[in-house]
Amino acid sequence: MKLFYLLFICISPTIIQAQVSEVKEKLENSNKHLEEAFEEIKLATSKMEDCENSRAIDHIRSCAEDVRDFLRTANGKISFAKNEAYLAHKEASDINCSETEEKADKAKGYFKDAESMISSAMKELGRVRYGAEVDVLKQYMLYASNYINQALIRLNYASNELYHSILALEDCI
Repeated sequence: MKLFYLLFICISPTIIQAQVSEVKEKLENSNKHLEEAFEEIKLATSKMEDCENSRAIDHIRSCAEDVRDFLRTANGKISFAKNEAYLAHKEASDINCSETEEKADKAKGYFKDAESMISSAMKELGRVRYGAEVDVLKQYMLYASNYINQALIRLNYASNELYHSILALEDCI
């Protein structure tokens, strides 16, 4: 029986370290997907700027479609980041790392909000197909831009929470 306790005492730190490493990996994966989403959003906003001064309806519609494609990809990346944050939250809970658990959960919430904002931007861009006046199309593009900016704010919050949840992992070792 003493041998069992001795083995348990020796192996426990190794098991905890492995679990902490798994949580850290999930958080880093979430951050990687977040960076990819930022890149897609950057491409989308760059494309929006390209057509900002346009007065040609066909050009504005083409830009809106391109922006939607970038945002669709960004939303997929955000979804992956959200899922990784959720998994990190669950695994941090399993090892009683409450601060990491809390921050990963907050990041997941911000990702969810950002997804919603990006979806709203995509809806506004979808309306561009049916507008007949340049000023109306520009208004839809402006609404989409506002939603994108709100999503970027949420993604920055998520990034901050991921950073702090990785820092909090050090206390769990």
